Amino acid sequence: MRPHSASPYSLTQNQRHIAILTAAALLGCALLASCTKPSAGPAPQPSPAAEDQSKAPAGPIEPPQAASAPAAAREFAQPPEPWDPNQPIDLDTVERRRMYVTAETSAICPTRAQAEARSCGHSVEFAEQGLRLQRGDAVYIVGDSPFDGHWRAIRYQVSGPLPAWIVADDVAATPLLPALETFAGRSDQAAAVNASAMTAKAIHRLPNGTLVRFDRQRGVTLGAFGRVNDLDTEGGTIIYVPVKRGVVAVQLVEDPPDYVMRHSCLENGDCLQLNYVCEQDGYCDEISILARTSGGIRVAPPSDPEGEWPAKWKQHMPLLQGIVVADRFGLWEFDTPSWAR
Repeated sequence: MRPHSASPYSLTQNQRHIAILTAAALLGCALLASCTKPSAGPAPQPSPAAEDQSKAPAGPIEPPQAASAPAAAREFAQPPEPWDPNQPIDLDTVERRRMYVTAETSAICPTRAQAEARSCGHSVEFAEQGLRLQRGDAVYIVGDSPFDGHWRAIRYQVSGPLPAWIVADDVAATPLLPALETFAGRSDQAAAVNASAMTAKAIHRLPNGTLVRFDRQRGVTLGAFGRVNDLDTEGGTIIYVPVKRGVVAVQLVEDPPDYVMRHSCLENGDCLQLNYVCEQDGYCDEISILARTSGGIRVAPPSDPEGEWPAKWKQHMPLLQGIVVADRFGLWEFDTPSWAR
């Protein structure tokens, strides 16, 4: 018996049923968007409320980083007396004292907010800015105690002394002296001749190239620039160290001149005074120096149009080649000058 063959009508009807079922299935998949891979268009985003309901963490909800609110600014209390950063100070009307920066960096600023941020620019010409400070810098403080975490201070501008503020924790009555401690631990200075108690003549007689040291020397207050003789093709900074019955000159050659930049009078080139201090009843700067003798070379004292050079030191003096200097500002190592090469 031959198999029964479907009529054209019944076959067409079955095909229609199949097509209808297939279309319904495809339509269902499209509606559910889960039967096939995601479409190329953007995925629908849930509402914020739905997101909070479905993905709420167990703990408190943290706002996105980009939308986080800024930290509340500190409210600074009003000082009990006027301290207008734009009003010049009559120094005869305020008691001030010197303190020293003990933080690595700080700033003396027109406002307390700037001082606390340690950011207010750096200029002696523009009164709206302040001055950047580094460890060892001296600051003149006004008053007996800080106010709400800050000292009132004086910034010396071209227009005159102006009120300022500095963070109280950044300064102290005496400076930190890590450079002097580092110097004391150097093996080369331990092997050097201690010249602190020697006379100028005895130092002059030491053999050429002898290492000498001055330990925590006081009274180094004068400086100059220039070449020491015809063999000196580069020049340098010269500091003068008082010793028994005289003074010796120590030439410092460096590039860049970091040591010079920490001593305002050397930087400005308008005086002989370094910014070392020695208060009668207070702190007194001490400087440690490692140097090398020059084999009998003597140099003349510096030009002294203001009469700052002591009369008894106006003779030629022994010249030393500076190797290391340590003071409250830091420790510096210097190059060999051309005359000693």
